[in-house]
Amino acid sequence: MNICKTEMIREVVKENIQYTNKQVKERVWSKYGIRVGSNEVINSVGSERERLSYGRTPEYVLKAGEDFIRVCGNYDQARRILAVCGKS
Repeated sequence: MNICKTEMIREVVKENIQYTNKQVKERVWSKYGIRVGSNEVINSVGSERERLSYGRTPEYVLKAGEDFIRVCGNYDQARRILAVCGKS
């Protein structure tokens, strides 16, 4: 399997967006056999505090976000589009 650490972390967080950083690191280790650090978790999926607030986000909003990323092609492209739109 050729998957980068960032994708591993994102896949684990998709299982449960409210995992703590420690839980994410443990889950990546158990699922992929790769050790990741807290900085990698934060850079990939945001801080623990942000993720906990996302857990209270309605499911339809999360689905719309996933659809937006899919339409844009990938996460980085979606982020760039949002950055441009947010400056107006």
